[in-house]
Amino acid sequence: MNNALDLNKVSTLSAQLLSNLDEVVFFSRLSGFIGEMFGEYKVQVFEAYLDGATQLMAENGVAITNGLVYSKGQGLSGYVVRTKRAYYSNSKRDPLLATTKRDDCVESELCVPLISDGSILGTVHIQSDKEDRKFSDEDVAMVLDLFAKLESPINNMRMYLIARN
Repeated sequence: MNNALDLNKVSTLSAQLLSNLDEVVFFSRLSGFIGEMFGEYKVQVFEAYLDGATQLMAENGVAITNGLVYSKGQGLSGYVVRTKRAYYSNSKRDPLLATTKRDDCVESELCVPLISDGSILGTVHIQSDKEDRKFSDEDVAMVLDLFAKLESPINNMRMYLIARN
């Protein structure tokens, strides 16, 4: 993982996200960028719906059609949507993850809400398969820093999703 964001790459991503109002493209590019940023096993992005349900939209930069759906409050994404707070687990035995489907090789997971003007657009999940990888508040801060730098495209996507729904 890099300690600082490459502002040129962030600027390029921002321009790409602003030029397209398709949530599938938006979430796919976001998951791909964060995947490169962290270099971990898997990055998933779930879209959050008004009823509190979440759906897997992208994984490692690839769009997912008919992705996994969690009912309101179910799984890690449902918990993060409900609390509007990031959560990380460095244990395979975390009871919160009992209703979350993930690969057996995943040792730790970080989930950060994608928020715009108090509205949750989705959750970003970073999964590690390394036994010695422990997520921390520093990792949360890095993702939130990226989201702050992508404020305009995130706000655009929120407006698009409001209009679409």
